[in-house]
Amino acid sequence: MHNVYEETGPDSKLWRLFGSWCAFNIASTGFEEKPDHFPQEMLLELSRLLVENMPYTVKEGNTEGRDMTNFEVEEEDEEEN
Repeated sequence: MHNVYEETGPDSKLWRLFGSWCAFNIASTGFEEKPDHFPQEMLLELSRLLVENMPYTVKEGNTEGRDMTNFEVEEEDEEEN
């Protein structure tokens, strides 16, 4: 995959092919298992594809259905001296 990104440019149909294939076909664990297989340019293309294909309601800030409690961090109790 690195060769495609090194030997072609952002307008390359191969960039779009690889980005699209990864966006819609690769398991999420694939990125964690082999992070060195994904050049930075490809990850940027992947992010662009995901945003472009995100449902309209999500893009417009509709937070219904999003559980923000997934991001809560418990505060630690301060120890008394």
